[in-house]
Amino acid sequence: MNRRTYLRLAATSLAASLATQARAQTTPLDTLIRAARAEGELVFYASPVESVVRRITDKFTAAYGIKASFLRLTGGALRTRFATEAESGNSAADLVIMTGALSSRYASDAAAKGWVQRLPEANLPAAATFPARFLTESTAILQTAPWLAVVNTEKTNPAEYPRDWTDLTAPSWRNRLIIPNPLTSEVHLEFWRVMLDQYGEGFLAALRDQNPRHADSGVPAAQALAAGEGALTLPNIVPVVQSLTAKGAPLKSVMLDLTTGVEQHVMLTAPNRSKHPNAARLFANWLMSPEGNKVFNDDPDQMTVYESAKLPKRYVSPPANAVESREKIGKLLGFG
Repeated sequence: MNRRTYLRLAATSLAASLATQARAQTTPLDTLIRAARAEGELVFYASPVESVVRRITDKFTAAYGIKASFLRLTGGALRTRFATEAESGNSAADLVIMTGALSSRYASDAAAKGWVQRLPEANLPAAATFPARFLTESTAILQTAPWLAVVNTEKTNPAEYPRDWTDLTAPSWRNRLIIPNPLTSEVHLEFWRVMLDQYGEGFLAALRDQNPRHADSGVPAAQALAAGEGALTLPNIVPVVQSLTAKGAPLKSVMLDLTTGVEQHVMLTAPNRSKHPNAARLFANWLMSPEGNKVFNDDPDQMTVYESAKLPKRYVSPPANAVESREKIGKLLGFG
């Protein structure tokens, strides 16, 4: 058995164990609702785009009559703020929604310090049906947005669209690519770490030699593509593309079989540190339920975690150790 097969089997075994643990004992939903309504409100931190955070906040309040307020922060800033407050003994957030594979490692470390309740131990009713593959040791994954390539339809034709990422090393793509700076984003590093593991250093260096245009992040990369400053950008995600196509931009998403994605994790503050622990549990339970998860993922072409069969055929989970390859990835791609 090779190492990759072993790790895959080990991950499957862990997911099954966590699912069994999560389903072993659950709080009746009506009991949880009464306890949450008695608390009356909820405060949480979140990293997803504001439109998503506001949507789930409003829908949750409408469903249960519990006032919810949020503070939106990027991944690193969110983790730093939560840790600073936890260390001071003054946790303001009852629940956290974090972006990226590093979230699961962070939550496990925080649980070991007593800051966080491991979500599979929270006895949530939704655990009975929540897909096991989306449970980690301390969090639940609420959303997976696969990374894809985006083309400008006025600068390309369908015969050119890549079928494999290595197609982009062909001479025809020279001076036509736009690549966001991976050094400014953990989730971009996760994508490139998967590419490095799958294709090797030569692939990243070959893309660098294509003389791509650089962008600060995924949004300006897509904007530059829409303005005709390139023919294709990688990687990007559907929500960014849709915000531009809705305004008439000539962009098209191209999904490849081998990819990873941007994953959103939910984490519960430890009950003895949370001001509204039952409201937080109810919110997490709703987000994990088919109904709430649909609200979380209610964007065009976005799937719920209950529809994982729609993921690309060779989808792999983003690696939590991607940041350790930051310098290598930046150098190979010509950044930094």
